[in-house]
Amino acid sequence: MKIWHRSCRELPLGGLLHTISPPEGATTRFACLLGATDERLPAVPTSGITLLNCLCSIPHLMEHVTSQGLLPLTLRGKLEGRAWPPPISRQDLTLILHPSPLNAAFLENFKIEPGWVNRTAIKEVQTAYVIDITVHDAVNGHARFDRPQGSMYNTGEVRFWTNRRCLNEFGIYIWRCS
Repeated sequence: MKIWHRSCRELPLGGLLHTISPPEGATTRFACLLGATDERLPAVPTSGITLLNCLCSIPHLMEHVTSQGLLPLTLRGKLEGRAWPPPISRQDLTLILHPSPLNAAFLENFKIEPGWVNRTAIKEVQTAYVIDITVHDAVNGHARFDRPQGSMYNTGEVRFWTNRRCLNEFGIYIWRCS
């Protein structure tokens, strides 16, 4: 299990990418919009975790956990991208966080390099959030930011945790076997 845990990595996240090519028009396709960091996931705390905490942290159990009157430890989101090929050479990313009491915790762990703050807009819409980021432009290159891990639920929805978790590629905790 220890070797397996060392090789576990977060997976990239996708969404709709709208490529805008004036004056020809635009195309839309599903694409990888956020890459994943190639670093080992945090180890399970030595104190362990409860089964309830584990189940509430599994993205695909969000509806079941909610139906039992419990608060899931994941939140729903959606990614969309816009790209303009040269000569404009710009890419924007929109991250929509659906209403959740966990949104504030997610935003506390969303960090962006200081030089890109003026290219980032966070809007509160009722109890949801919309984050717009220019992730690439011809002058400044690529934005550098850190965000909580996520997992694709389907082509239109991403499930995010609020921080970095000791999860494997299946979205479940790795139990220590030593």
